[in-house]
This record gives sequence, C-alpha cells and structure tokens, in this order.
Amino acid sequence: MQINELATVLARQTYEERCSFLAGLTLEELSHLKFDWDIWARPNQRWEALWPDPEKPFSLVLAGRGSGKTRTAVEAVRRAVYEEGYKYISIIGATATDARQICVCGESGILNCFPENQRPEYHPGINELSFPGGAKGFIYSADAPERLRGKQCDFFWADELCAWQQMRNSYDQVMFGARLGNPRGIITTTPKPSELLNEILADPLYTIVTGSTYDNIANLAPAFLQQIVKKYAGTRTGDQELFGIVLKDIQGALWNTEMFKYTDLGDEELMDKCVSITLAIDPAISTTVNSDATGIVVAGMDRDENFYVLEDVTGNFTPNQWREEVMRMYDKWGVDQIVAEINVGGNLVQANLPKNVPYKAVHASRGKALRAEPVVGYYEQGKCFHRRGLTELEAEMCNWIPAKSTKSPNRIDSMVYCWTNLLGVGSRSNGCVASRLWD
Repeated sequence: MQINELATVLARQTYEERCSFLAGLTLEELSHLKFDWDIWARPNQRWEALWPDPEKPFSLVLAGRGSGKTRTAVEAVRRAVYEEGYKYISIIGATATDARQICVCGESGILNCFPENQRPEYHPGINELSFPGGAKGFIYSADAPERLRGKQCDFFWADELCAWQQMRNSYDQVMFGARLGNPRGIITTTPKPSELLNEILADPLYTIVTGSTYDNIANLAPAFLQQIVKKYAGTRTGDQELFGIVLKDIQGALWNTEMFKYTDLGDEELMDKCVSITLAIDPAISTTVNSDATGIVVAGMDRDENFYVLEDVTGNFTPNQWREEVMRMYDKWGVDQIVAEINVGGNLVQANLPKNVPYKAVHASRGKALRAEPVVGYYEQGKCFHRRGLTELEAEMCNWIPAKSTKSPNRIDSMVYCWTNLLGVGSRSNGCVASRLWD
C-alpha cells in the first residue's frame, strides 16, 4: 500500500476494522503513522502547494476558522527545519498569548505536532525554541513591532495577520527581517478586509492558498459545528469566517471594517481605564423564534473620551433570561448605570430589574440612523476601541444600511445608547449632546 493511501483506507474502514489494523502495528509504526504529515495532509496543506513556484517565496493561507491553518503552518516549519535546512525561524502571533498558546503550545502547535526526536525545547523566559540540530525559533507578538525591528530570519510564520492590531508596522518589520539565505514565509489568517491584505493578494511574490471550515469538518468538535457553522452558514459573516472570503464593504453602510480598532487590555485593566461604564438594553417586545433580539451591550469611556465596547451578549431571551444576562454583565464589569429605551414596552425594563441598580429610561425620538451618525464620527476619528471577539456586533455594523433595512439593529442600538449615555455622563465639554440625541 502506498503511504499516502493509508489515511483514505483507514477512513473507509469500520471502527472494528480500524482497531484491528492499528492493533497489529508496532509502537514505532504507530508513532510514524501519527506524525507522518504526508499521510494526513490534504493536497492544499502540503509544502508543494504552499511553494509551487521557486519565484514565489511567500505563501498566504487564507481560510476559514477551524480549517487547519495552524497545523499547515506547523508542518511547514517542521519541513523547513528538518528537510529544507532553515536555521532561523520567526514565529509571530497576533498577541504574546496567541503566539504561546496557539503557535507553540496549542493542540495543533509545534510542541504537540512534532515527534519526540524533532520536538524543540521551549524557553518561555526568552521566547525561543531550540530545535535538535541547532535551528532556533524566535517567538514574537505583533503587538510589539519594535521587538521585530532588526531581527533576521530565513523562514517566518505570521499567524492571523488580519487580527494584528499594528498590522502594517509589524508586517513591515517581519519582511525587513526576512533577509537571510533563501528566505521563505507563510501567513495564515482568516480574512478581514484591509488595505494590507489587498496588497498581499495582488503581490506576485505570494502563492495564495484557500480553504474553508468544511475542508476539516471531520476533525472539528460537534459543539463547534453547532455553535459556529450552523450559526453563520449562509451569511456574509459566514462567507468570511467559514469560507475565508474577503468581504467587500457595502455601499450605504454607516461603518466599514477599516474603522475598527482593537484593545488587548485585560478586563481589570479596562475597568481601571474607564471612568464610567454603561450597560444598554434594547428590549424585544416578544420572545418568539422570529422576534427581534434583546440588545445588551456594555461599553466604557476613559478620561480622554475614548469609547470602549467591552461586551455584547445580545440574544433572543425571555424577560427572566435577559435580566440574568444583564445582572451578570452588571457584576462582571462594575457597571455604573443601566440605560434602556422605553419607546416600546414602557416600564417593562425597570419593572424587571432589581430596585437597587442605577437605571435610566430613555426615549429616542430621532431615527436610528440620526442617532448613530455621531457615533460613526467617533469611529472615524479613531476614538473607539473594541475588545476582540465582537464578531456579530461588527457584522451588524458593516451590514446595516439604514435606507434599506427592515430589521431592527438591536446590537447597534444598544451600542449607540451606551455611547450617548457615556458622553453625557463623562464629557467635560459636550454634555449637551446626550439630551439632544435622546429628545
């Protein structure tokens, strides 16, 4: 049997047949079976697919979540070190935590996917890997581009480029450092529209490899499939997050992806930084499957009137359920005030909340687009920051066209209420804005 046929044969066997076959292998054969990437790799995950043209030294793997991007890059690093002779490997994660927990120590990371005789020694104190044979791996965070300045390598792996907060600066430093020998590099990312990504897609030095979540569905947990795949399938967000398609900004939408800036401060740091934190509720008037969601967003503002969207737990809830979510967020973030629109539902929110929480009812007489426009201006000024992971809120922001929308943008409404209240509470010079927007 050809070795590259083995995975296919095993996949076709019944459970009993597979157990019988594996029981007949020695430990050495089992180890070889486990770590031989030629057996398990899909065609677009192989070295030959990543670098088919010697004139193209770089590869961009643009694929959906859970598609096997990390494992593809890890195996490219293994091949680079042990078969291609590369000696200085730069590994760059979106954050220091991501570099450590995903690229190095993750389930599909280097330490778990290299066989014992090839597994490097990890030195977390100095962020380095020492490979048997003398090659070195240097681990960086894209949040600290100054640490990349002047660092040389002959091979690099840049993970989740589109999540890099300082994308342009960090990418430039990586490319400046790829100058030893015959340099190669691999970028793995789920796409997010950006000027830099568009430039890379048009760069003749790059081979573009695409893939989707569905390519790797046999290796994904049922809970992931239930929560992510079914939730986003058939949506624009799903095109991006599942199929790795680069979305184009929608004409007429108030927000676009270029407006989003991110903070990687921890929860406690954000709570200390914000001088005021508001939780806003946009209540639904019914709880049927097809009813609007209840918008629940938490946001804060610092002394310089920078706006931070901290959490979005919007969902289809009964009154009891959304009260529990509201109070959980209230306690978690140390919320200073809860605000809610009472245009529909009257005193429902106040009646449903404990009497000891600081609460303000607001009546919005202006249209949703008019209320949102000042917030858009703050985003355009670079004064709004998101915690990472607010995918659904960001998708709603980039897809909402006020002139065409027939569905209430509950997440946006709640976020706008937060901003309006915070500016009215925390501003030293624009306190009148809040009352104008409410009334």
